[in-house]
Amino acid sequence: MTFWRLVLNNLSFHRRMHVAVALGVAAAVAVLTGALVVGDSVRGTLRDVALERLGCYDEALLTDRFFRATLAQELAATPGFEQHFSAAVPAIIVHGTVEYHRPDGRTARASGVTIIGCNRYFWPACRRDPAEMVPRIAGDQIAINAALAGPEQLGIDLSRSPGAEVLLRIGAESHIPADSPLGRKQGTVRSRTLAVGFVVPSRVLGNFSLRPNQQTPLCAFVDLATLQSLLDRPQRANAILLAGRVDPRTTSQRAWTAASESANQWLANHLRPTAADYGLTLNHVVVGDRAKPVLDYYNLTSDRMLLDRPVEKLADKYGDPVQPALTYLANDLQCGERHVPYSTITAIDPKKGFGPFQLGDALPSPDPSLKGRGVKERTLPPPASDLRPPTSHFPALANDEIVLTDWAADDLHAKPGDTIRVTYFDPETTHGEAQERVANFKLRGIVPLAAPDKPPLPTNDLDLAPPLAGVTDRKSITTWDPPFPFHPDRVRPSDERYWRDHRTTPKAYVSLATGRRLWGSRFGQTTSLRFPGVPGAPPQSDQSKTGALPQASSGVLDVNSQSRHRTWASRSNPSSGRHCRPRLARRRSTCCFCRSARS
Repeated sequence: MTFWRLVLNNLSFHRRMHVAVALGVAAAVAVLTGALVVGDSVRGTLRDVALERLGCYDEALLTDRFFRATLAQELAATPGFEQHFSAAVPAIIVHGTVEYHRPDGRTARASGVTIIGCNRYFWPACRRDPAEMVPRIAGDQIAINAALAGPEQLGIDLSRSPGAEVLLRIGAESHIPADSPLGRKQGTVRSRTLAVGFVVPSRVLGNFSLRPNQQTPLCAFVDLATLQSLLDRPQRANAILLAGRVDPRTTSQRAWTAASESANQWLANHLRPTAADYGLTLNHVVVGDRAKPVLDYYNLTSDRMLLDRPVEKLADKYGDPVQPALTYLANDLQCGERHVPYSTITAIDPKKGFGPFQLGDALPSPDPSLKGRGVKERTLPPPASDLRPPTSHFPALANDEIVLTDWAADDLHAKPGDTIRVTYFDPETTHGEAQERVANFKLRGIVPLAAPDKPPLPTNDLDLAPPLAGVTDRKSITTWDPPFPFHPDRVRPSDERYWRDHRTTPKAYVSLATGRRLWGSRFGQTTSLRFPGVPGAPPQSDQSKTGALPQASSGVLDVNSQSRHRTWASRSNPSSGRHCRPRLARRRSTCCFCRSARS
């Protein structure tokens, strides 16, 4: 028997088994081939859906704060922009609710709608065909996509109800988070009635979305200026959309990836928002005579009241020349049976040149006009040591110690060694309700506070307290409109006189570590950073050191020569200071931009 005869006999004898194996292999190959085909089809479909939603936009900057809308124009005017992008469009992208009263009397409401505030360049930037329709939205109009206009949502049919009106509601976020007792929790919803101009098809960015989601997004488009007015953010935007030069539909994946990486690197090197775009303000504060000021420093603050953690690292970078401060509101200061309501209290570690007081050294005599109230010359008790520390040495307050101004001490009849009870709101609310907390301190000493008609002292510094709408902009305490529970009946005439003369000037001081432990939160633990305003110190002379701003790799702060300067005069001739808007140089950002997934 030959070899091939043996093979044939073997196949013939085991023919049933071989047929079963062949059928099994065929079935497995069919399943695997089908899965690969279906998977590739699903991947292609998802890719097409993503490209349709993104249109021509390759890069998107979307932040949780509003910046200058002209930042997009500045970026487009940067040399080299046209090599990577064809357009930079500012926009506002928020979420809201749209209501429509149907002709049958029922009210349709769609929530979770993506509201896009855009200008006339939003659609032309992605137009591939010159004959393609470009929607135009008037100031009193709104455009919606087919999914939002469908019967499952609003049920709008413009052929039957032309000019149908809808009610747009958007939550206007305040600068200060609502979970803070100083943040607004009510009255933050803005609404406006707009006429539906047209329904935007999906092929013309009708389903525009920056979020990868298989569900069809509900989109509404509003004129950018209209949305800015509704949100009270004039000339502001929270997004920049960048249209790329390379079309991923007609370009290989490798070529598009290389072009995208090159464009992203270019953005990292040339996107330079100002510090004001981050909500930061740098003021030059001068208290007293310009020739020989009592205080001369630069004050870095945030429109969110609390500085972000990356900004706080400025203090670590510069070390001793920078003085962090945390100012909070004390609902009540108590010593024995006497109370002082609604006082600002600052957590700060005194430093030479900054103040606000000098521990261990004799203090100037208080205002002679206060002698009738039993005020005597006061000193802070020296530390437990046989030797008095030198003038340049500033021992820190202990965690349980507090310093009062003579105004607060006289009102409370307090003396060094007494227990001061401080009542304040917890820095984070629980279910929107502010909770009061109490801390007891030992009075370490008393510092003088100059009257308005006397030469100022380092304690006469109202810039230690950040601005708070509804509080710091009011002329009287009883007219406050604060976001926290407020009892105007507790305000006394003496408190009103203090507010008139000293405004937000702190009445008490604790150590920075104590203040951060009591009033620090996830939103931050510093309200201001103070830089010395002396020659050779940042940020005026040594500008290269001031680039460590949030999310910035390099950049500078440049302070205008104008400054905030306060002179002290009689009550009949109040302080004639002026507020300036400092100019801040541009800085670089490398981690704001995120590339949209296109693969």
